[in-house]
Amino acid sequence: MSAEVWSIVATGIVILIAIATSNRSLRREMNQRIDGLSERINAVETSLNERINAVEKSLTERINAVENRLIERLGDVRERLGRSEGLLEGLLATGRERESAKDSKRGTGLQAR
Repeated sequence: MSAEVWSIVATGIVILIAIATSNRSLRREMNQRIDGLSERINAVETSLNERINAVEKSLTERINAVENRLIERLGDVRERLGRSEGLLEGLLATGRERESAKDSKRGTGLQAR
């Protein structure tokens, strides 16, 4: 082989070595960036989980407080309803007694005639 062919082959080999070296350094840099991103993603995930847990706890406490208030108010409503029903039953019973008293007076008056 002539010197020109050897210089072309040597130039090709040098170019391939330069490409391989550049490729390796790019891979290392990309791997470092990916590792850095993984760490950042893990930190964000941890932070989000903490915030989600805090919001969930807060909402649970609020819901429980509202539920307790509703239960108290429901008890008051039941008590008032019981009083109203008792009052209505008393009024109806008094009205029935008056009607039956009127009917009995009318009935005795008719029988006497």
